[in-house]
Amino acid sequence: MSCIWQACTSADVMEAAQVDGASGWQKFRYITLPLLKPMTLFVVITSIISYIQAYVQILIMTEGGPGTSTYLASYIIYDEAFVKYNFGYASALSFVLF
Repeated sequence: MSCIWQACTSADVMEAAQVDGASGWQKFRYITLPLLKPMTLFVVITSIISYIQAYVQILIMTEGGPGTSTYLASYIIYDEAFVKYNFGYASALSFVLF
């Protein structure tokens, strides 16, 4: 994380913010977070894609495994909504997941 932190924030920008009187929180909020936004978005999107791919594999191979040992949160949402027709509970689970 510190490597990403150092790559996003150059010393010149941080020094200029310090000269302007920015506190540590302000430097983090107005300089570091906006610079980390593209990387964070990429990580979130690739994580969601890999999570969906794992869901499909588990659904095809085991349908939850012996008992419910290999259930994922997305599989529980699918099961509640489209197998048990409990859409309200599935909506609440989806809200908590995302």
